[in-house]
Formats: sequence, C-alpha cells, structure tokens
Amino acid sequence: MLKAFNDKEYNLDNIYDLIMSSESWKDGDAISVTVIRDGKELVLKGKINLPKEEKSGFMATDKTKEAIKNAWLKG
Repeated sequence: MLKAFNDKEYNLDNIYDLIMSSESWKDGDAISVTVIRDGKELVLKGKINLPKEEKSGFMATDKTKEAIKNAWLKG
C-alpha cells in the first residue's frame, strides 16, 4: 500500500494533490515513497525517471511556425 511521497501522506481524500504535485516532477529529482508491505512500513528512495518516447513528426520551434502549424491543422 502506498502511504506517502516525499514525506507527505496521501489518501483518497487528498489524492488529487499528489497528482498535481507529480506534474512538477522533473527527470533526476530525488523522491522517497513510503509503502506498507506485509504490515511493515518501508521507505524507498530513488530518482524520478520520466517515460520517454521518440516520435517522428512536425515540431514547431518558434512562434511563426507554431501559428502556421495551428492554421494548417485547424484547416
């Protein structure tokens, strides 16, 4: 069972707070997770490793290209 992330306890009443705080996590950030396994509390420590996926496609690099891309995609 997950109990706490970075020393802040979460439950069903405040799980949205965890989701919101996780959006600010960056690759390499330190994290600690407190779990309960077989009735014992354990603290697991590590670093954030965000998922990465390579995709081919169009990517805007400045505002002009962004505007052109949006105009093209929206017709």
